[in-house]
Amino acid sequence: MRIRLLISLSLLVAAPVAALGVLGARLVDDEQQALRRQVARLLTGDLLSTADGIDALVRQRADAVADQLPAPGEKATTLRTRLDATPWISAFFVLGGDGRLRYPDPKGALTNAERAFLERSKQLWNRRGLFAKPAEGAQAVLAGWYPWFYENGLHLIAWARKDDGSVVGAELDRMRFLADLIGFLPSSGAETEERRVLRDARGEVVYQWGGFEPEVGAQAVATVPLAVPLKGWKLEILLSDAAFTGRMGGGIRAALFSGIGGFALALLLLAVSLYRSSERARREALQRVTFVNQVSHELKTPLTNIRLYAELLEGRLDEAETKGRRDLEVIVSESQRLSRLIDNVLSFARQGRGELKLRFSQIAPDQVINEVLRQFAPALRGAGITVRSELDASEPLWIDPDGLGQMLANLISNVEKYAAGGGALRLRSNADGRRVTISVADDGPGIPKAFARRIFEPFGRAESALTEGVSGTGIGLALARDLARLHGGDLLLKQQDQGAFFELSLMGQEEA
Repeated sequence: MRIRLLISLSLLVAAPVAALGVLGARLVDDEQQALRRQVARLLTGDLLSTADGIDALVRQRADAVADQLPAPGEKATTLRTRLDATPWISAFFVLGGDGRLRYPDPKGALTNAERAFLERSKQLWNRRGLFAKPAEGAQAVLAGWYPWFYENGLHLIAWARKDDGSVVGAELDRMRFLADLIGFLPSSGAETEERRVLRDARGEVVYQWGGFEPEVGAQAVATVPLAVPLKGWKLEILLSDAAFTGRMGGGIRAALFSGIGGFALALLLLAVSLYRSSERARREALQRVTFVNQVSHELKTPLTNIRLYAELLEGRLDEAETKGRRDLEVIVSESQRLSRLIDNVLSFARQGRGELKLRFSQIAPDQVINEVLRQFAPALRGAGITVRSELDASEPLWIDPDGLGQMLANLISNVEKYAAGGGALRLRSNADGRRVTISVADDGPGIPKAFARRIFEPFGRAESALTEGVSGTGIGLALARDLARLHGGDLLLKQQDQGAFFELSLMGQEEA
């Protein structure tokens, strides 16, 4: 009982707390996902400002390059002199209207810088249609950027198409451009809880700032791509857990689970209070049961003496003393009824404590049946009930005769109480090896179908006109079934047109 109560109270606390915990975790996750998106939007706004600054820097360089681009027919010496005066440009080129490279002329005398430019840009000149004049009717592109990768990274060319169909351009000095780009970005000693990264089109880090050191493979919270000519480049922000929690309002989870903890504490206190109340009620009930047991034991001894001397006196009376004999029969019958009641109370108390046990001895089941019928004979005569017995279990078996007698007494007692006023008690026995089957039937009003499933429950009595004015404790059938199952059998209610029909089965034990 205590274990079941503890399990029930534990479930009372654990089930709702677990359910709230799961729901709370889902709520927190949903809320954090929404806040994560909100934080990502805010950080994306920061990165867009940086991206706009980079775009402005690129446009500034484009304007400066446009002022320095070669003119068609300009001499190589002039271009070399201008190149020396513009350190942020590493090379010029001129393509004739026929698509041939006029400067630097691959077949002419070249400087080391021009030769290096032709080497790193040869993939451009191999693509003859790259700067080709558009077809008739097609929209002409007059200027733009062309990026390409060579060995150590990105190279950029700014170009423009002239009226005569020639194309002129200039290559930005890569290192100078990267230095200007990095100079525009914040220093690396900024925010210590985040890391901002500039990556090129190959995903390699060009520059990063911020004191936070993310783990390898850490995911960016926000990402913004850069515009042409840095297409494929991107800016990223990675946050530490502390920074991310701080930006999201990390108290949400703590507040929610502290609330669940408070609810769990309240349930725990309620469970403790219920357990204490239950224990107090159990102790009080145990005291009452103990008192009833003690009183029953105290009553049993004088009652046994009353029965003994009444039966002795009955045997000494003359046959002619009819009235005195009838009075003694009443005394004996009522003392037997009271003995059965006390036996049921004591057995039920033992069963509740798990102490109901059988005491086996070798006896014929029919002998026990006849003894019980003899004890009930006066009461059954007084109730106007005729006994019809067909007994066929006369071979001795190892059974508990007191237990069998108690089962039969409870069944026959019900016949006496509920089938009074005429009719018959039909009692049959049959033995098949060690298994004995005993049926007890009557012609009374029977048991209502609606109550048939509850008759074996302790204290279960049908509430109908049948039970009004009839005494009983409601434990007889429950106790009889428990005793039958201890015998390896059962007690069943069988259906019949009129009256009640019980079938009792038990298994005799091996020889002791």
